[in-house]
This record gives sequence, structure tokens and C-alpha cells, in this order.
Amino acid sequence: MVIAAFGWGLTTARLAAAQAGIAVAASPPPQYTFGEVLTFQISVRGAAPITAATVFYRPLGRERTATGRAEVTASPEVNALYTVDLKTHTLPPFAAIEYWWEIRDQAGGHLTTALQTFVYEDNRFAWQTRTRDRVTVHWYAGDAEFGQTAVDIASAALVQANQDIGAPLPDEVNVYIYADTQDLRAALGLAGRVVGISGHADPALGVVMLAVAPGLDAGVSLDNLIPHEITHLLIYKAVGSSAAYVQTPTWLNEGLAVMNQQRPNPDYPALIAEANASGQLLSLGSLCGPFPTDPARRELAYAQSASVARLIREQFGAKTFAALLAAYADGASCESGVERGLGVPLAELEERWLTETVQVNPAALKLRPLAPWLGVAALVQCSLIFFLTLILWRRARRRAAPG
Repeated sequence: MVIAAFGWGLTTARLAAAQAGIAVAASPPPQYTFGEVLTFQISVRGAAPITAATVFYRPLGRERTATGRAEVTASPEVNALYTVDLKTHTLPPFAAIEYWWEIRDQAGGHLTTALQTFVYEDNRFAWQTRTRDRVTVHWYAGDAEFGQTAVDIASAALVQANQDIGAPLPDEVNVYIYADTQDLRAALGLAGRVVGISGHADPALGVVMLAVAPGLDAGVSLDNLIPHEITHLLIYKAVGSSAAYVQTPTWLNEGLAVMNQQRPNPDYPALIAEANASGQLLSLGSLCGPFPTDPARRELAYAQSASVARLIREQFGAKTFAALLAAYADGASCESGVERGLGVPLAELEERWLTETVQVNPAALKLRPLAPWLGVAALVQCSLIFFLTLILWRRARRRAAPG
């Protein structure tokens, strides 16, 4: 069992000062098996019997705090344990977890211990590391050359992607490379068959997690996945908070990420053309929120978003992305953010994309809003023709009838 911890090395003399006769004898760092179980432990003594020991813990920087009360038998000396089932009470992988204890005794006294921190690292693997500038890459499969390639790509991507975004650079970025999607899914706590999970970013932590197997094709995957996920970290830094990051339109967030991949998907133009020909293009407004869950529609959403991002760069300039993100950092809606950042309504941006990139005929585009009514009109026309034909047929039969 491996743990990573800060704040350990406390001796009895340096532990939290006693309050109302309570003192900490030992406070070892928590022990855990990643994704399975986490155990907090503390030893305390007091002039009066200790009756309660409660641990508080949360990822660093998060407001929500979890609590756990250890089972103790009233005694002047207590060794308290509290175990967390990490299958049901999950923690973000690679997060710094801060924790503290509250101890109470029979005489009404209480002690709140000093804050301590440990890193919840995926200790199922023996990680190798390589650092360049602000970026540290961690991997467990592959040689040193594989790690060096990854850290070179990540360091360059941090600078290149930020040319469009203009965000304050993170103090540090940690990239964890898993050897396959199964290991990555397990780290993220994803059960069952999950399609298309090959990269994940936790912007609040400055952590990127990827699934890339060492081999001949590793460079292609690293060239795309690393810049893509690092772009999400930079967008988070640009908007300044988790709330603003969630409100940033998905088409902009993912469009920038795909656009920054070093090897563009050659199938995307054909995918957009086919969707246009079959009337299956997704509206830009529908891409403000979460992307479709259907794999084919989701891939189309990525393709369209990247195409719109390229149009913005070409027509409005790369610096416009910073203005867009500033609007969303200020709480703008999807529609109002486009108007503030680009000076045009969302509908006009979509129309420009359809006519200039997708090559939709402007006249046909103007008829699109009328399509439902044209359909109704066609149905009414068909119905009228049917009834007129029926009436004429009946009249003809009456005339032809004998007598």
C-alpha cells in the first residue's frame, strides 16, 4: 500500500496543542488502496475520557466537506480509525486532499487538529516522471524516450494553445499517461462499456489523464490528445472559476481543443458535408450545452465545433477568443457572449459558417426556417388533390350508372 502525503513527520512535541486537556499522540498519514478503501487514523489522550473523534476531508480548494465519525470506546487514550469506501465515496484522481480531526471528551472539552494534506495518487502503478518547464509527465508503460516525447509535446502545447486563449499559465500541469482505456476508465471510476474515453482533463486540479499505449502510433495519439486536454486547462484559467467553465459553450470549449490538435481529423469535412446533404447538421445553439451521447452525433458535434472555431479565427482573428472567454467569465449566456465577443449574434455566426464553410446556398438557407410550414402546405395540397379526385370520381360513377 503506497501513499503520497504532505505535513507528515510530526512528533508528539510538535502536534496540535492540547485544548481542555486533550492532546494528539500520533497522527499518521492516511493509507489507501486506490479506488478501493481509504483509512484515517489518529491517537489522542486526555484528562477526561475521549468520547468522539470525527474526521473532515475534502479535495483542496473544494467547498464541499465530507465527514466520518470513528467508533470509539470512552477512554483517556483512544486510537481512532475511520474507513471510507472509495467505490461509493469517490475522490478525484491525483487531487490533494486536506483533512482534520475534531476530538471531544466526556468533560465537554474539544480539540480541532491542524490541517494536513495528502495526494490521492493512483498507486496501482509505479509511475516514471519527466519534467520540462511547468509540465510534468507521468507514465508507467514505455521507455524514457516515450516520456520525453510526451513532455516535449505538452510543454510546446501549453505555449502554442495559449496564443489564441491568452490565459494566465498554470503554475504546474501534470499529465498522467495510462497504457490503455481500461486502466483510464478504472481511474475515473467509470464502470461498464464506455466508448471514446481516451482523454480527460480536471482543470481545477491542473491534471490531464490520457490512454496511450507505447508503440509506433503513440506519437499520433500524443500529438492530438495532449494539446486537446491542455486547451481545456487553459480555458479554465481564462474564465477563472469552475462555475464559469461549466457555463462556457461546449462548442467553443471543444472547438478550441480540437482545433489545437496537431493532426486534424481528415474525416471531419466529409462528415459535415454528409450531415448537410441529409439535413442532419446540428444547430450551433444546440451545441451550447452538453454534446449528444450518440457516438455518431457526438463526433459530428466535435467536427462542427472545430470548424466554427476555425471560421472565428479566420474572420475575426485569433485574439477574439480571449474576448469571447472574457464575456463568459463575466457570466454571459451562450448567445450574449458571442454578441459581446464577436459583435454579431449567434444566428449570424452560424449563417456565416453555413454559407462560407459548409457552402450552403444562401437562398436555400433563407428557406430553412420555412421548411416546417412548407411541409404543412405540401400536405394540405396533397389532401386537397386527393379529395377533389375522390369527388370527381364519385360524380363520374353516378353519371355512368344505368337508369
